[in-house]
Formats: sequence, structure tokens, C-alpha cells
Amino acid sequence: MPARFPSRLITAGVSASAALLMAAAVPGAQAEPVVPNRPVMGVAFPAAANVQVKYTRTFEQVKGGIEITFRDDRMRPTGFMSGVTTQTQQLNSKSNSWKQSLSARITQATGMARSRPISLTAKVSCGRGARSCKPSAQVTKMVALNRTANFDFTLTGYGSKIDNHKPVLVLTFASAPAAPVTTSAPATGTVRCDSEKVTNGGRRGCVHPAVVPDFSLSRSNPKWGAMAKHVYDAQRVLEGKPGYSKPLHRTTPAQAKKNRQKTCPSSLARPRGKQCDEYPYASAKEGGGVVGRTQSRKVIAAEHNRQGGNQLGQFYNSHRILPGDAFYSRMN
Repeated sequence: MPARFPSRLITAGVSASAALLMAAAVPGAQAEPVVPNRPVMGVAFPAAANVQVKYTRTFEQVKGGIEITFRDDRMRPTGFMSGVTTQTQQLNSKSNSWKQSLSARITQATGMARSRPISLTAKVSCGRGARSCKPSAQVTKMVALNRTANFDFTLTGYGSKIDNHKPVLVLTFASAPAAPVTTSAPATGTVRCDSEKVTNGGRRGCVHPAVVPDFSLSRSNPKWGAMAKHVYDAQRVLEGKPGYSKPLHRTTPAQAKKNRQKTCPSSLARPRGKQCDEYPYASAKEGGGVVGRTQSRKVIAAEHNRQGGNQLGQFYNSHRILPGDAFYSRMN
């Protein structure tokens, strides 16, 4: 199954419980802050069941809550506010730059957090130990009760090899005379940027490597239906249902050539207009197995074999599937 982004919306160095609730503001008493019985220290992102996550190979969206406590120079609470945040990340498999955004809406505020202007300064760093990555610029906007502040960021991975980045969202809430409140939390999942020749001809691009994508074709398609049907049938008789119950893993071009020669040798008869199709694919580490047990081969229409192979190649490129990367193959 595709990976799911864990609930990691916990402020760095500050823990918070989902049970932290804010008391209702008292009308006419805005100068006196109303804070939880156990006020959070600074900023907290409650890790609760209502955190919503969407996560694909090139997109991520995380929706959750946020709580901020302001204190004076004696560490006495002077204001409290809470709200909801939406973080998104849009990668590009054909570009080394990607977009991130933050939407913050304050839904409750008490004390000075309700009566005074609050600024929010946000930026996205590339993460601890990151190399070959340019972080986003810093953006400052005002936040207020029942208003939404939107932030847009651009990051770039400029290395020439395979680089993994772990973007971190850094937030600073400020309102004099209270001390500024700064925190950081993992903004998104790991971003991998590469310029390997096996995908997009060496053109640089970025994906979420933790997500295991599906390669799917229709058995009724007039261009590649014969190939899709072969895969569908093979998965139901081969040991372990490769690519369906267990993922396949891309291999190197050199090994793919060996797998192809082993499963579909030149000595195998091929009528005019026909080609030998193998499954698991020659380009998968699981290819080149024992025919009839872990490997299937079938002579099918040459055009269907070519078109299906082209679709697989496009899938590798659009998802930047590198040697060793896992993927599923499920025909419909």
C-alpha cells in the first residue's frame, strides 16, 4: 500500500497532548487571558486523530490544529490562541524546484492575543544536514481572530547526484510586549531530488520516495490490452502474486537486459507480428525467474507489447522510479 505520512505535527522540543483544550473567551474581559488548565509552552501542534493527510509521489497536504501561548518576561501567560493549519507541498518530477504553502486560520483567541496585533513569520528550511538545497525566503504576515493568513514558499535542490531533503517549517509569532514565540516542526515528508539518467534522460526532478506508486493499465485498451491481460493472468498463478500482493523493484538497465535474455531468449519462436512478453517485467529485480513458477512469458501482439512497454517507461519517468525503488503493478 502507498506510504502514509505519520502524525508528526509535534513542535520541536515541545510536546502537546490532544487533550489540551482552550477555555471559552470571556466577553468584556479581553485584557485577562484565558488559557488551558495546563497551558502549552510556546507553540504546539496537537497530534490528534483529526489530523488529515493526503500523500502521493509528488503531492502532500496536512491539515491539523495549532495552539500558541504568549508570556511576559516573568513567564506569566498573557494570551492564548488556537486555530487550524493546512500545509501543502507540490513536487515536480521534471524540475529541481518545488512549491510549499501554509494556510493558518485563528479560530479562538484570548487576552493580548485577541486585543493586540500578532505577526507570523514563516519560512521552510531544507532540514538538518541537508546538502545541495536552497531554503525558502522568509515571509511575514499578520494573523487575527477569524482571519486566514496564506504563505507561499519555493525551495530548490541543486545537487548533481541523489539528494534527500527533509523540509522543516519554522514559525515565529510576535506581539509586543510579549516575548516572540518560535517553533519548528517537520513540514512534509522526505523529498528526494536526482538527476539519474534512467529517468527523464538525466533531467533533474523531485519526488517523495516513501510513497510506493501503482502502475495500472486497462485490459480492454486496444493499444496494450494483450500485455495488461498477460500481467493480470500471470499474477494469479505465480508464487507470491508479484506486483500485486508484494511490490516489484526496479533494477538496472544491465540487469534488465540479462533478465530479458533469460526469459525470452532469441531461440524462442515468434510468429510474424508477435513478440515475447515477460512478467515480472525484465526491468524489475524480480524478473528473470523460473518460468512457470516465479516467471511468466507469453507471445503477444508486437504492437501491444511495445505500447505497454512505453507506458511502463513513462510511469518510471513520471514517478522517478530509480533502481531499487518499489512499485506495484495492478491491471484493471
